Amino acid sequence: MAEQIAIAKGVVARLHPGHEAELSSPVVVNWSKIPFNLGPWPSYGARGGQEGHIDDPAYQLLNTPPTGRVYFSGAHLSQMPGWQEGAVFSAQRTLGLLATRVSQSVATEGRRAPAAA
Repeated sequence: MAEQIAIAKGVVARLHPGHEAELSSPVVVNWSKIPFNLGPWPSYGARGGQEGHIDDPAYQLLNTPPTGRVYFSGAHLSQMPGWQEGAVFSAQRTLGLLATRVSQSVATEGRRAPAAA
């Protein structure tokens, strides 16, 4: 824990010089040891994957909607698993997939007339 806290203080010092001293009671959490928390954390790294280079078959499967109707998003399905930034990237990816699906649907089916009231 001491090493992790020292690393965190070093990062804060680089980003916000002088403010590392404000970390007076830091906390370190090993999420893999928190009960009922293992579900959303895939073990891509156990099979040689590395953040930014995840190409595991399970990762690919979950990122590809088989029917075109069900999409999954979340940090666990990004190249930055476990981080809020990864969740945002995953949501952007899903929105892009949906936009492509809608534009292809419009191109192949044409615009539909509005339903009569």
